[in-house]
Amino acid sequence: MTSGIEEQLIKIRKDSEEREAKREAEAAGIQYLNLENFPVSLGALKLLSKEEAILAEAAVVTQKDQDVAIVLRNKKKLETQTLIKKLESLGFKLTFFQVSKSGFEKLLNDYDKIKELDKKITGRIDVKRETILELAHKLKGVTLVKQEMEKFSFDDQTVADFLELLMAGALANDVSDIHLEPYEKSVRVRYRLDGDLFDLWSNYPLDHYRAFLTRVKLLAGVKLDLGSRAQDGRFSVGMGDRDVELRVAISPTSFGETVVIRLLDPKVVDLDLLNLGFREDDLEIVDQELKKPYGLILNTGPTGSGKTTTLYACLKRKNSSEVKIITIEDPVEYRLAGIEQTQVDDASGYTFANGLRSILRQDPDVILVGEVRDEETANIALQAALTGHLVFSTVHANAAVGAIARLTNLKVKSLSIGPALNLVIGQRLVKKLCERCKEVVDIRGGEMALRLKEIVDRLPSRVNRGGVTYDKIYHAKGCAGCDFKGYRGGVALVELFLLEKEIVQLIELEVPESNLFEAARRLGMVTMQEDGVIKVLKGITTLEEVENATGTLKK
Repeated sequence: MTSGIEEQLIKIRKDSEEREAKREAEAAGIQYLNLENFPVSLGALKLLSKEEAILAEAAVVTQKDQDVAIVLRNKKKLETQTLIKKLESLGFKLTFFQVSKSGFEKLLNDYDKIKELDKKITGRIDVKRETILELAHKLKGVTLVKQEMEKFSFDDQTVADFLELLMAGALANDVSDIHLEPYEKSVRVRYRLDGDLFDLWSNYPLDHYRAFLTRVKLLAGVKLDLGSRAQDGRFSVGMGDRDVELRVAISPTSFGETVVIRLLDPKVVDLDLLNLGFREDDLEIVDQELKKPYGLILNTGPTGSGKTTTLYACLKRKNSSEVKIITIEDPVEYRLAGIEQTQVDDASGYTFANGLRSILRQDPDVILVGEVRDEETANIALQAALTGHLVFSTVHANAAVGAIARLTNLKVKSLSIGPALNLVIGQRLVKKLCERCKEVVDIRGGEMALRLKEIVDRLPSRVNRGGVTYDKIYHAKGCAGCDFKGYRGGVALVELFLLEKEIVQLIELEVPESNLFEAARRLGMVTMQEDGVIKVLKGITTLEEVENATGTLKK
């Protein structure tokens, strides 16, 4: 224990150091600051690493948007000057304070709290539910978000206000991605809604954007001064009753760093397969395959076709206290209760292949592998499916039948594919017609009606034709409720390639893909295009959307 005399001596020494720091401040022409009881902002402190702070004998102690307070020991020190230039290049406005040696040394101890800060403060922003609901009601419609953004006052409103507006507008309109793209004189802000990009603002000032970028980088946990390389991070928005995770991708461009923020709203994974667009007769087949204790279920489709959501919906149908489910993803998109989720990390060697090996040692019943992208992962996944595990994954193929060729290209033996593979789901995402404004197009007795009827008539008897008529289809008109686009939301076009005995035999014989397709059609497979035609006739989407996704209608 420190004696009373020792305490007095320490106090005398500190007082002396503070007086000396005050004299140094006067000589340098800057303000003096006693750090003894000063409330240092850990968020501001994180602007610089501990190593940088030690070298420069300087640190940031407060931050409000781009205005920061920096404490230092010697402003003229070379390392300090380098650090000052770095902060100024990031758009910060600096106010300097001279501090004592002991005060600065004590400040360095605060860096030990930053790891906890990452969990509790950075990486998350909390918005009152009432605020979000108020803004969401006010901003229902992307056009209204655009109008509000153009009225934004840079004199009276902060970066935090702009971020709140951006997020509230996105959440109110079920936006999937937010794009911020810098150009020579300004920044373009866009929402991706129902697959299309919508311009919000083309004149977002570059100065304000730099402050916004710094804020997002801090929240996402990426490096502030690394502007020449792509970076990825995450943060969340807490809204009282739920958290929305945001995945941030930052990339360098000619005029600065572009930001794409993907919104991962947990309500998306509350959807079931029926709501995603699976017909009831197809759903019966999927449920039949989900009941099997082992085997491989693959999903094919382009980026943005809803593959991840479909696989999560399948996992939800399997999830119970009696079943152990483990995933390996790149990255983890949505958090699922009761399911162990892991993420690949190539830098540490945790690849799909290595991760899958590790997972198999943990005695799972169900495994989800984000993507089969190489020979090693493909063979391990098939082996897992053959040895008592139900495995879900995705492959890149244009159609469900094309998954077989993809696996053989990955040097999977054809004799292994048939016994291991249960089902391949092929899907495309198309826009749903706005129910408020969709417009009837009379096709009664016309050539189009005959073509559509021919397509439906050749479908297997299991397909429910209820609600299908041949006298009308619908046109996308546009109204305020859908931002005058005519569409609101999306729906999947689906095809199921079931590995029946005849199909397995053909795979073992290594027949061409066309032969597999013909056999699958004969055995009752409904193609994505045919599924689309049913949805057109039921008034769910348009023929234009179906043909954009699947090609011109086949005769």
